[in-house]
Amino acid sequence: RTNADLFSHWYGAYFVERAHALGIQVEIEPYPGHFDELLQAYYADIPMGEFWRGSPSATGWSALVGAVGRARRRSVVQTESFTSGMKRTDGWAVTPGMLKRQGDNALAKGVNRFCFHTFAHQPWKGPIASAGMVMGPWGMDFNRANTLWPYFKPWIAYLGRAGFLLQQGVGASDVLYVGGEDPPVRFKPPKLPFGYQLDAIDAAHFRTDAARDGDFTVLANGQRYRYVVRSDDNPVFAELKPDFFVEPKLQRDIPWVHRRLDDGSELYFLANIGEKPQSFTATFRAQAPSVELWDAETGALRTRACDADGDRQARVLSNQIQNGSTVSAWKTGQNVLSVGNTGSADTVKTY
Repeated sequence: RTNADLFSHWYGAYFVERAHALGIQVEIEPYPGHFDELLQAYYADIPMGEFWRGSPSATGWSALVGAVGRARRRSVVQTESFTSGMKRTDGWAVTPGMLKRQGDNALAKGVNRFCFHTFAHQPWKGPIASAGMVMGPWGMDFNRANTLWPYFKPWIAYLGRAGFLLQQGVGASDVLYVGGEDPPVRFKPPKLPFGYQLDAIDAAHFRTDAARDGDFTVLANGQRYRYVVRSDDNPVFAELKPDFFVEPKLQRDIPWVHRRLDDGSELYFLANIGEKPQSFTATFRAQAPSVELWDAETGALRTRACDADGDRQARVLSNQIQNGSTVSAWKTGQNVLSVGNTGSADTVKTY
């Protein structure tokens, strides 16, 4: 416990205080170590995770930083992204299509800025800029010497649009996970039923930042939760319909994330990380006579009517192409997704 508290003070609270005095924001990768991951992450201006190139389900610490970022109302949550290892052919053989599903799953975990690992420095121009300039065995060779470089642009533009939208508003989660007391404390939330989004906070700040407001637990920054869970819980939410739902056979392949915009509009990102196209009816808790859908590839918008069932849940037919994704928005005011056509953000960085 003493070790964890020293880490959180000197490399958390005190370090951030000194950085802010100089006008500097602090990125923290709060894992793994002999400390409290959630307590360390609490102090980050920009929570940062990590995932290595692999299967679509391999999102590393994306869920940890996404959950903390939503609880802390951090607009930017980033990851060291698509890191590769000892096989040199991994980097040069990777195409944007091979990365799309894994990246979409990270977005659905709450990530909204990708830090590519790596962009090796290339001081020469023209033919002399060679594929041999790399960071040892590490990285996916994301640089202009890669012969696939011209083909990355559409995917990078897509990440810019998606990241921009997912940096808007605040998280809209039903569940707050409170970490353990005895270090090393890891992010080990209980398995939730499909359709409920979870945020996370450390035990110490839960005691100081959280208060009850009727049926809700409210943090000092205004984030509100209907349920609080710990690692050993077996949560059942019978009295609350899922925030998002698809039929059980699709749930593994359709990850999602929900944010609430400043004007009260509801924004959902969902992706198809399966190996084939899917056509399904998605049920949302959000309410509106129509929904705006954003085409991930082109940025184009279309409006679709939605049906509300007896439980006041909206149902929308969704057609997801292979490797596809969609942003849907229930708006209370003007066209909230108009930024999807022209908006961009600082959503891509390189190491």
